[in-house]
Amino acid sequence: MTMASARCAMLRRLQSLCAILIRRFGSHTSLGELNAALIAHLAIYTHRPLTVTEIANRSGQPKQSISRWFRMRPQIRLRVKPDDARGRLVDSDDPIALTTYVDEVIALRTLD
Repeated sequence: MTMASARCAMLRRLQSLCAILIRRFGSHTSLGELNAALIAHLAIYTHRPLTVTEIANRSGQPKQSISRWFRMRPQIRLRVKPDDARGRLVDSDDPIALTTYVDEVIALRTLD
């Protein structure tokens, strides 16, 4: 594979990933919100839910924005942290949809 064809393949995968993300999050989602959602989805998918504060720290976004974004997302819910009622864990109401979404992203590795 030449360098040019490798770059074209990478750009096709990037375009496919963008299409998946737009279908999942909508076309008006900011990059900050998208980054926070991807951090949350990874944590949920690996069964290590994070708090709003942890997602804010990892994404560099304000906690208030994270809470607002996630309250507006039907596939993400905030639940009370069992050991600290002040904290909110980010969780999913639809783990099957999350798994399908992750599988779509993983399938991009085989596109060429």
